[in-house]
Amino acid sequence: MLSAASCGHALLLIIIGVWDCLGAYRRHLRRVLECHRDWVRLAQDISREEVVCLLEASRYGLHGMVGEQFGMAVAEMQRAGCIFFVPHMGGPVEIVGHEPRVLYASVEEAVTKMDAVLRDPGLQMDLYHQALRQRELFTTEALCARCRRVSASLCRHQRARSTSHARYGRGRTGKGFQRG
Repeated sequence: MLSAASCGHALLLIIIGVWDCLGAYRRHLRRVLECHRDWVRLAQDISREEVVCLLEASRYGLHGMVGEQFGMAVAEMQRAGCIFFVPHMGGPVEIVGHEPRVLYASVEEAVTKMDAVLRDPGLQMDLYHQALRQRELFTTEALCARCRRVSASLCRHQRARSTSHARYGRGRTGKGFQRG
């Protein structure tokens, strides 16, 4: 198994989540966890408070779902101040600000980029400050402000459309749209 830990870094990978897989996949995960128990842990079905504590104690994050629509885990880890590595496709790319130094297209590329960051304190600080700037885009306040802007824009569009229909008529005939 190729990993940043195999590159000589003392790391602990904590997988946070719900243990909802069944059958062969579950057995496979158990074997992987057992084989790598010296550096991989599973924090399953833990409370929200425990999740927050783990996030706040972490410096790095790794997201493995390619093409995910948003990536709440990525946003949460970024809010906690973590440098986060994400697949090059999907919503998490926006969360990390399209930062090429944390985007990967393969396991090998992810390991290479993690290794580069772990070896370079200057790069760590640069990416940490980038994460701090980027995380402000995903606060509750920022999300609410964006929702208000979108709602206002939709209302303006709807009013303009209603005014347009009132001006030009909106009746229907057997052959389609009728203008007044």
